[in-house]
Amino acid sequence: MKTLVTLILIVTTSHVLAGAKDNALTKKANADLKSLAMAFNTYKTLSGMYPTTEQGIDVLINIPRVAPRPRRWAQLLKKEPLDPWGRSYQYRLEKGKIILWSRGADLKDKKDDIHYVSPKKVAEQVAASDR
Repeated sequence: MKTLVTLILIVTTSHVLAGAKDNALTKKANADLKSLAMAFNTYKTLSGMYPTTEQGIDVLINIPRVAPRPRRWAQLLKKEPLDPWGRSYQYRLEKGKIILWSRGADLKDKKDDIHYVSPKKVAEQVAASDR
């Protein structure tokens, strides 16, 4: 009986610790995505536009090689940011909104991915400037 109780405690403790680790990684990814969003907003302030989906996160590190070329540019990151699982963050520009995400631990695009979508107010301002 004592062995069974010990085994249950070990399994429960390892499950709780695994959940805490996952939660910490998710919080780190969310913080990274907010920082990336701020870098994209700075890029827009300098260049007058968000980068296209094709230009992606690389424009924060290197001068864009693909049109449209920004009127002003500054290096905002020294290297490509990686999510807590060691993979590249994803970027898409859609209807004036920047969408950033991490595919998470499973590397699959699905509902449990960690997303950041630019605030509606910022997206509306971008859409208005696109007209």
